[in-house]
This record gives sequence, structure tokens and C-alpha cells, in this order.
Amino acid sequence: TPTLSLQTSSLPTTKLTKFTIQLRPCHTGEIFKDNQICHKCGSESSNPFDHSLKYTLTNTTTDCSPCPNNAYCWGGSSIGPQSGYWRSSITSATIYQCPYKPACKGVEPLLDGGEQDLRGVCEEGYEGNLC
Repeated sequence: TPTLSLQTSSLPTTKLTKFTIQLRPCHTGEIFKDNQICHKCGSESSNPFDHSLKYTLTNTTTDCSPCPNNAYCWGGSSIGPQSGYWRSSITSATIYQCPYKPACKGVEPLLDGGEQDLRGVCEEGYEGNLC
């Protein structure tokens, strides 16, 4: 546990005071870096059109992972399949090819902050993870 020591000379006697500081754990999509400070994966890029940022799906690692093949990655824990691919859950980094590629829309990068299914979606008339 990190401790902070303060010493002051304005008091008649010098006192040593210890404080215990408890840091928050990193959130999913962040890594421990630079003396246990949490950093969001992919935050080094300021390009909003960069969809191949590094990511992590945990909060206990010290390295970000490169974007998987056939996926979009927006940094943090945000990854999604490209068209023709799907993903079984938002906690999995495995990207699968659809048995019938035209049925799988994947996810399209949204620049307006809208909601999307990061597992990928099916074309109309198809359903389920496999489309």
C-alpha cells in the first residue's frame, strides 16, 4: 500500500504523519503503467478515424493487445467484427468468419457516439451469432 509522509517545520516539533492512499483499480480497457497509474489502451492516438487501436479486455494486464484481424478497435475494451465476421460475446477477442459472409454486417465505426452491438449484427432476414 503506498504511503505519503508529510513533514512540517511550522510546528514546534517535527511530526511525521502517515496516510494510507488506496488507488482505484484499473477499469476494463485500461492497463497498469508508469508506477501503477491506469492508462486507457489506444489513448495515444488522437485520430478519430483510427479503428485499429490497441485494446485489452481485462483490467489486470500491463500491455495492450494489437487489434485482431478482421476487427475494428477503438481503444479501451471496444472491439467489434468487420463485415462478414462475428464475435461470440463482448468479453471475447476471437473474431469468427460467418458461414455466409454477406449475412454478417459486423459493426461499422460510429463517429456520432451512438450505441452498437459490438458482437456484430446480421443482415435483415438472418439472425443469431452465425447469421
